[in-house]
Formats: sequence, C-alpha cells, structure tokens
Amino acid sequence: MKKTLIILSLLFACLTAAAEQTGTFTDWHNYLDSISIKEDFNLRDYAKVCILPPDTKDTPLPDEKDNTYKIRKEFLETLQDKLTEAVGKKVSPIEKVASIEDCEGRCLVLETKILQLHSGNQALRVWVGFGAGCGEFHVQGRLIDSSNGNVLVEFKQRRLTTELTNHKAVLKKLVKSLGSDISTMINAFKK
Repeated sequence: MKKTLIILSLLFACLTAAAEQTGTFTDWHNYLDSISIKEDFNLRDYAKVCILPPDTKDTPLPDEKDNTYKIRKEFLETLQDKLTEAVGKKVSPIEKVASIEDCEGRCLVLETKILQLHSGNQALRVWVGFGAGCGEFHVQGRLIDSSNGNVLVEFKQRRLTTELTNHKAVLKKLVKSLGSDISTMINAFKK
C-alpha cells in the first residue's frame, strides 16, 4: 500500500512538472497530439473554466444529399453543449458562454476550432475492419486567461474510433473521448 502511494505521488509530480514547462510538445502524456504551453499557470487561480462555442464555419460537411449531412450539421450546432458536458465530467466548475466578455471573474477560457468531423463508414467498419471507415474528430484549441486575454496553451488533437454503431453514436463517442483528453490536459495544470 505504501509503495502504491509513493508511485502515485511520483506520477502526479511528473505530470505537474511537465505541465509547468513552457514549450511545444508532441504526443503530450499520450493525451494530445501536440501542445504549445505559452505560459505556466495554476488552474486553482481561476474561478471556473468557460467553454466558448466551437468555431465550425470552416468545418467540411458532406454534400447535402449525403445521408450523414443532417446528422453532422445538427451535431455541430449542439457541439458546445456536448463539449461542456464531456469536459465537465472531470473539470469543475465549468460554464458555457457566448464570448470571453461573458466570463465573470478570472476564468480559464477554452476556445476550439473543429477542423474535421466525420462519422466514417459503418459498412467499412463492419466488413473490412482494421481501421477502415473509422470516424474522425480533429480539433485545435486554446486556453485563454479571461482577465488579460493571454493565450496560455495552444493544442491540437485528433480522435478516431472504429465503434460499430450508427453515425450519432460514433460522433457522441468521439466528443466524449476528446472532452476527456481536454479535461486531463486542463487538470494537469492544477497545482
């Protein structure tokens, strides 16, 4: 038992120490594809985490005749709620806001841009396998200090899934996985 506590303490110290380093990293703690830590910060210095509406204006969508067009469009329209829920499972307090100006007090603001959202091809996942037809969610984001507008962290993350379910379930799983990755990153700055 004592040995386990020592190992867990060392692991936590390593995560905290890595979060304190400024610089650009790839495959950060096996959670994020890339991260650029601009300024060290302590999550405890912020009243809450605020989630801005994701920027989806340049997110590619299929042709309107495609059977996934409506599903993806509706998913993007409700993405702020889904992302807030997913990140909020491990980070609190958390609040969705329309703009940085809506944050009360000193807040850590999550700003995201959706680069790719695709539910994949269910037939390929079933009949071919080996990653064929996988769903994809690719995002870039920033953590911003609401009190001064400084960008503290920039990151990119791409999630894939070969879930053998319908399009909505694949997208839901992707946003949950991404939310978990983002919340793990945010919590790494809690000192």
